[in-house]
Amino acid sequence: MVRETSKYGHNQTLVFTHPEGERMGLFVVDLDGNEMDVVQVSVDPKHLDDDINNYSHHHHDSDGAGTKNYGDSQPD
Repeated sequence: MVRETSKYGHNQTLVFTHPEGERMGLFVVDLDGNEMDVVQVSVDPKHLDDDINNYSHHHHDSDGAGTKNYGDSQPD
């Protein structure tokens, strides 16, 4: 389990994982003030890196500073 909490505790993110045979269950809870987002997925660990790379892109500003955006485009 991973837990991230803001300085005053108003925002929290919890990540849980558990094995599902040859797959891995992943459960993410994001608490932001009065709003809560919940995501539950089942992933194949053998292909997880490939899946992440499909949605990871590096973009550069004109001044050369880079930012990383996730999930902003569809895989090829």
